[in-house]
Amino acid sequence: MIRFRQRFSEARAALGGRALWRAKRARAVRMLWSYTDRAERTRRMRRLQQQAGLRRLPNDWQLFVGSLAMLSRFVYPASRKYYQQTGKNFIWHQLLRLLDEPSAVMDAVGLSAPKDVIVGHLIQVAHHEVGWDVQLLHMFPDGVQCLKSELRQLIAGTHPRQAAIAAIVEVADYHERLLACLESDHDDDVLRIYDVPPGTESLFAPEYSLPTRFLSYCSDLPASPIAAAADMLPWRSRIPGRRGGQPRRRSS
Repeated sequence: MIRFRQRFSEARAALGGRALWRAKRARAVRMLWSYTDRAERTRRMRRLQQQAGLRRLPNDWQLFVGSLAMLSRFVYPASRKYYQQTGKNFIWHQLLRLLDEPSAVMDAVGLSAPKDVIVGHLIQVAHHEVGWDVQLLHMFPDGVQCLKSELRQLIAGTHPRQAAIAAIVEVADYHERLLACLESDHDDDVLRIYDVPPGTESLFAPEYSLPTRFLSYCSDLPASPIAAAADMLPWRSRIPGRRGGQPRRRSS
């Protein structure tokens, strides 16, 4: 009964009031609409291409297959391992994330996500490395400053979604450490905040550390739908010299 009351309280805090829910619904609709704006997605990728000096950009099929690979080989297994070690319920916390900000769980890569969705994701989920999302925020003139502003509100206890985010975020000092990381000088674009969970080191491949590296990786995947789908087949990883299985490690 105590566990049920705690769960109910967390869910109600994540859902928020009607005014917040209307804003969440509007952001979710905008997020879905952004998927149809191919021109904007291409503009963002070209900006990343210029930043990193990439030779070429992937097509839509290469992005699709690369995203599936990242979800299945990195995001999902690393998250499961992390929640096991923290003693938190993985499925319940994904539900809380969905209730708190539906748009924040709708784009794993972030190339189509509006600025506030990327910020919402960063403050909602404790990241071991934040370089990926911070690089995405650099696509917007005030992206990083907006993130810092919301972090300061959370640290001061004045954020409009304070209770919901407090129930969701996995580490108590995450927002303080993230703000300190953003305001300090650093040599590594990956921006690691915490050590990766034991047993997951191999999952943190360079391809998944930054959007520019991910785009470079995707551009080397088979370009046709049939070839790209075949590259995802599990037995390809057992064939020496094939691209399937674990993605090749490369840098931007």
